[in-house]
Amino acid sequence: MSASPLKSLLRLYVALTGSISAYTVGLLDGYTAEHRRFLSSGFICGACREFLIKKTMVADVLVLDSEGGAIPMLQARAKGKYFACPKCGHRWEFRRKKQSQ
Repeated sequence: MSASPLKSLLRLYVALTGSISAYTVGLLDGYTAEHRRFLSSGFICGACREFLIKKTMVADVLVLDSEGGAIPMLQARAKGKYFACPKCGHRWEFRRKKQSQ
């Protein structure tokens, strides 16, 4: 069964805006390749292929700190280390480790 036209349009919009974000802010901010793929795919989980979006148009993911504890989405940039799919538990790193010079 195919997705409804509205859901397909939503996926297209999220993929377009996610691609722009992934390859501008994402490159400057050091997002990992897997996180950039997640954003540019339109919030599709890399493992279970589920469309992860909330009604508020934000990604429906778990944000985890370096110890694996859940933190609020608003603290993701400051304290987030990993994102995880709430459906299958797949986890990916948010940013590349900074290289010391």
